[in-house]
Amino acid sequence: HAHEPGVQGHCSGALSHLATSPENRNRMLMADGAEAVLKSLQQNPDSALVQYKGCAALANLAGGELASRDKLSREAITLAMRGLELHPHNAQVQDYCLWVLESFAHLRSQRSIILDLGGEKTAWRAMQLHPASNNVQKIASSLLRALQHPF
Repeated sequence: HAHEPGVQGHCSGALSHLATSPENRNRMLMADGAEAVLKSLQQNPDSALVQYKGCAALANLAGGELASRDKLSREAITLAMRGLELHPHNAQVQDYCLWVLESFAHLRSQRSIILDLGGEKTAWRAMQLHPASNNVQKIASSLLRALQHPF
């Protein structure tokens, strides 16, 4: 069901909830759960459901070993940026994709990737497009603060 957005979105949503537990995060990473979510995001770029649920899962996974896996981190950041670009008017997508960036922005190596991909400009745009969304405002502000930390 790789190309069925409804199935992929709900599976990513389940993984997102499971990934709130450190023990589950590590199990998911060992079982290639991050790779499954990344593949779902890649194969369903036009689905807002897949983008926001997948990014929610990645943001939760970023609290585990995912952040130390450079290749996977780079791909997660790249796909979150793509979700932000493809769904600028969907506050849920903006919220969760920004959360991925914010989750990785506290690490020097990941911060430089986010900056190189235009994360600062993207955060400002999300804030302008969604002034009434407290979540977008809060997460974008936190991301911008994290991106301003010196290397």
